[in-house]
Amino acid sequence: MGGSGNNGPRPGGSVALESLVEVFKTFGDLTRLKIIKLLMIREMCVGDLAEILGVSQPTVSQHLRRLKQAGLARERRDGQLIYYQVDWKAVATFREECREFLEEVSLEAISAMAKEAGRLGKMERYSPGRIRPNSGQAMFGAGDT
Repeated sequence: MGGSGNNGPRPGGSVALESLVEVFKTFGDLTRLKIIKLLMIREMCVGDLAEILGVSQPTVSQHLRRLKQAGLARERRDGQLIYYQVDWKAVATFREECREFLEEVSLEAISAMAKEAGRLGKMERYSPGRIRPNSGQAMFGAGDT
């Protein structure tokens, strides 16, 4: 997803964290969430989205640009009209990266979290009662039977 060209999981089992962060930032706006949900129903042009959402066409265009930059939407030209639709392949990649990040990737495997992994290790060594083992699994429901 996004403009980096690195859309899938990285070698060694770690996900593309930068890609996940960009998509979550994109989802951080209610109007963009509404737009992506509407585009999941059917493709639409800017005017249709503006009318449904009750916002201006330039506002919709700015949000669509951000969705396209994140790789979540794409466009199709039909004469002078441009129709926008969800990029389902990118959505599937995002879902898989989220699942992998939450369920499979260990803290140590995420290079961006090396400092945090070291600090966590020190906390577990010096105060074992402060952090429950497998607390991340319990939080996200992994390992429940």
